Amino acid sequence: MRLLVKAPMTGIFFALILGVALSEKFSNLYLIFMTPFLLASVLFLTYERDFKSQYKIFALMIIFSILCSMRVYAVLNEPPKNSKIFKSETGIITQVRQWGKFYVAILKTRSGNYLLNIPFANYVEGMRIKFDGVTRNFKAVNNQNSFDEFKYWRARGVEAKISISNVENLEAKFNLYRLRYLISRWLSINTPNLTGLYLKAALLGERDRDLNSKHSRWGTSHLLAVSGFHVGIVILCASVFIKNNFLLSLILWSYVLLTGAAASTLRAALMLQTGIIAKNLGRPMQNINSVSVAGVLLILNSPYIFWDVGYRLSVIAALTITAIKERADFWKISILVFLTTCAEVTSVFKTVPFAGVIINFFAPLYFAIAFLLASLGALMFYLKIPLAIMLLNSVENLFKLYERISDFIVKIFPLQIHHHEIFEILSIFLLINLILNKLEFSRRREFFITILILPAIYFLLK
Repeated sequence: MRLLVKAPMTGIFFALILGVALSEKFSNLYLIFMTPFLLASVLFLTYERDFKSQYKIFALMIIFSILCSMRVYAVLNEPPKNSKIFKSETGIITQVRQWGKFYVAILKTRSGNYLLNIPFANYVEGMRIKFDGVTRNFKAVNNQNSFDEFKYWRARGVEAKISISNVENLEAKFNLYRLRYLISRWLSINTPNLTGLYLKAALLGERDRDLNSKHSRWGTSHLLAVSGFHVGIVILCASVFIKNNFLLSLILWSYVLLTGAAASTLRAALMLQTGIIAKNLGRPMQNINSVSVAGVLLILNSPYIFWDVGYRLSVIAALTITAIKERADFWKISILVFLTTCAEVTSVFKTVPFAGVIINFFAPLYFAIAFLLASLGALMFYLKIPLAIMLLNSVENLFKLYERISDFIVKIFPLQIHHHEIFEILSIFLLINLILNKLEFSRRREFFITILILPAIYFLLK
């Protein structure tokens, strides 16, 4: 079983997410029984006689998959919680974001995180308040195509909505959330408009609605969402000056916390951390296995993250890249990532601009350079180093140039790619084929395994 040797967590990861998908279609109870069954099926399909003592590892993987499925089942099967009444409770605002025409804030208390609807942005991150309040559960959604705010916010650690009254502002104390607010405010005041917006997106995970709308039109919204792209830039730059793995890990997780610890960021951080640990232990790193480790850990921590679009796209893109990057150039990687993620993107956004395929050939490298120069310029300005203003203005012109180029490409290629079931089949087929090829199976075995499991995966994820 080559899968046991090359990437054992990959089998567990796929079995677990397919088990969750199956439980959504039928019953949560299917999760416990089907996850080990699916894993055993995958392992038998990858059976090879020349590996010794493989059945011990096989048994351990089955046991681990059962434990994972039981953990996910326990969370997904939790009954609705009763409303809570708070009297003179203290809490801290951990996030404020625009939500349609209004705003929402996440209120962290001793008993959990709650969603607070507010008409104006009259709360800021890091603010401490004393309040009276009552919680209420999110509305259940029966239509699979409708937005499910329960799953969306549970994936982000929010338990329920809350209505508050008798609010009293408490003395401000320095904390991570206040640091995020102070950095955001400083960038808004001291950097040019576009440069400040892009830096807030890259450093804090704050996405401006108008800027996000532009990138949606260009097909490059992923550049605003903090992901492995940004995490990779930070660690790559840090590794030039720092060789100590402990310090690199400290920088890695500090950046993750600063950006708000989104699913895509956590996936990239866990993957990199796995690689750092493997390096310390003197073990070879299998990137595709590291992605699977990160994917499993995130689902175990928050099973509702399975329904998070950012998590799905991040994992699909990471699996694609790790399956091909050793033998492909940048252009081939860009095309393959687009093909494997196209089904998920179009199913959520209904259409994606064809121009985005062309723009993404140069956008990641362009933004990697622009982000680095913008960060350097902001740091120089903070330290009052000469020429900082000149550098920031130059970066601002780079961002404006990107907008003009993207608008020009959209005008030349105005076509929109609409969602179609054929995209789902092709994306799944391609991803499975790339992973099997990475694990060095023969072409005949790749084709046989893909044909056998493709219909099952398509049925579950449809």
